[in-house]
Amino acid sequence: MDTYKPPKHKASAFNCPICNAYAQMKWFDLSGIEAKNRGGRAFATINNIVACRCSHCLSHSLWKANGDQVRKYIMIYPPVGGGVPPHQSMPENVKLDFEEARKVFNLSPRGSAALLRLALQKMMIHLGEDGTNIHANLKSLVQKDILPSRILKAIDMTRIVGNESVHPGRMLDEDRDAVAEHLFLFLNLVVEKGIAEQELIDEMYAKTPEGKRVNIGETDE
Repeated sequence: MDTYKPPKHKASAFNCPICNAYAQMKWFDLSGIEAKNRGGRAFATINNIVACRCSHCLSHSLWKANGDQVRKYIMIYPPVGGGVPPHQSMPENVKLDFEEARKVFNLSPRGSAALLRLALQKMMIHLGEDGTNIHANLKSLVQKDILPSRILKAIDMTRIVGNESVHPGRMLDEDRDAVAEHLFLFLNLVVEKGIAEQELIDEMYAKTPEGKRVNIGETDE
């Protein structure tokens, strides 16, 4: 899986939300600049807006202070949220929720986390589980050797997302942001291990001459 660095306020480099290339970013404070009409007459003053220019495509994204939280900025242009892109092998019904979670991430990390939890439930069903209990399903997939045992380390994260994202007052905003960002990565990891790697193995097996398949899986004593 390719490394993806989501756009982040004041970060010196990340994947551009416009061209998607990983590039250096230059920031500009637009506060105090007057907006003018075609006749050159000022009609508004820009406040708490910053621009970020990508060194690769030279396009700008725009960021605005989030309400009274002047130190916390959210990207308002282009209208793309946070989070990594979906894995190319992600099932379409899962991808729909994943992409919606990306769109709302900057405006509502809690809403994004709830959508990702729904996407994870659908992913469990796609892998043959019932989808009623994500943590039990993950453990079952590990026992079936569909997912690696080390993925169990992330189960507590999914529990936090499931319980806290819908109950206000239990998590700090910065904690919720981090958990939601990690859940994007976690869901892609489940797709990589549960679908993509299996597809690759099946493809390799299909290309193996039939006469040589008989000893596959056996080990030397």
